[in-house]
Amino acid sequence: MMCLVSPRTGRHLQRYDKGCRQVVGCIPYRYKSKGIQDKEIEVLVISAQKGQGMQFPKGGWEIDESMEQAALRETIEEAGVVGNVESKLGKWVYKSKSQAIMHEGYMFPLLVNKQLDNWPEMNFRKRRWMTVAEAKEICPHAWMKEALDVLSKLGKWVYKSKSQAIMHEGYMFPLLVNKQLDNWPEMNFRKRRWMTVAEAKEICPHAWMKEALDVLVCRQTQPQPKL
Repeated sequence: MMCLVSPRTGRHLQRYDKGCRQVVGCIPYRYKSKGIQDKEIEVLVISAQKGQGMQFPKGGWEIDESMEQAALRETIEEAGVVGNVESKLGKWVYKSKSQAIMHEGYMFPLLVNKQLDNWPEMNFRKRRWMTVAEAKEICPHAWMKEALDVLSKLGKWVYKSKSQAIMHEGYMFPLLVNKQLDNWPEMNFRKRRWMTVAEAKEICPHAWMKEALDVLVCRQTQPQPKL
């Protein structure tokens, strides 16, 4: 299979914001089995051009492309995979060791649907699928590890409990159901009901849970950018 894109060279189109180089990248992932818990996905890491480290594909965001287009392009060039670019995981500011300048890094999840046999940087990069835990262990970049943490959950919300009048930090995770139990620990004092997303947003009284639901829907419906 031929490469889908030609690699870009030079930095004459590179974006900067107040002296910070704009960098975008992806965490390519796939499901090992039914479900979307941390232990049931694999992520793809690639070797760095310099040194022995492993990392996620990323590179400069250029002025003639959207952020999502740049993220997909860099992933194809460096990792040789294609897929759906989902909602942005966040922004991280870090200093490049090799260039000694500040960078703003944006990371996106990419659900892989095709792995290429040939890709632009195949002659000087290795790629390897591994678990989330293995990737966190092998990746030397703290900001990429933080992005991986965000991928594993829908997000973090800080809210005040009405009943206890204290602050809480709430973390929400998506879970793709493959079995519904007839008996469960709290069955005697909880009811359960399947409904549409719109119905759930209407009936749920907690703003932070509604926001988590919005994040889930956005991840599932993010359109595929065109190169």
